[in-house]
Amino acid sequence: DHTVDKIATDGFTKLTRLLQYTTGKAKDAIKSCAMIGGDKGYKLARSILKERFGNDLLISEKLISVLKNGGPIRTATDLQILSDEMANCSEVLRHMHRTEELNSQHFIAAIVDRLQIFRKHKWRTEAMEMKRTKDRYPDFEDLVKFVKQESELANDPVYGDDELLSFTPNKSRSIEQVNYCSQQQNSYTDT
Repeated sequence: DHTVDKIATDGFTKLTRLLQYTTGKAKDAIKSCAMIGGDKGYKLARSILKERFGNDLLISEKLISVLKNGGPIRTATDLQILSDEMANCSEVLRHMHRTEELNSQHFIAAIVDRLQIFRKHKWRTEAMEMKRTKDRYPDFEDLVKFVKQESELANDPVYGDDELLSFTPNKSRSIEQVNYCSQQQNSYTDT
């Protein structure tokens, strides 16, 4: 609606823009609408997209599946991606009024199982503390906050996971690392 329907004025332009902004299965499903063209082709394309890809249940199941069945988190970058996916999923499903599935402890445990072992232990400690003090298990929003905090820590340029893993007890920082950190610090103090 925002990038096609409200921008273009005629059906031909709307259909052209819609085709420009779609890829993969969505584009394959509507490319024949270009042969029809105009308002009729545009309306048919929107109808096909709504039927195949606009079903709230299908959208929520896909978002949940991606979070639950994704691969193990091995790097700080993986953790950042998971954090972003979780925040996006939460926002989309809240907008669709479908958050009840997110708070299942089985679903939350499946996401936690993707984390590195030390983060699993940290989460379990927090979860048991919440159960003890608040008489409830953490919900999905609690996990979103936890993963976000862990991601910020893991991706920190000084104390992040990748930086810590690059040091060994017998090695000191390389000149390049020291220069990079100095440049980053100077750019923060200049602004």
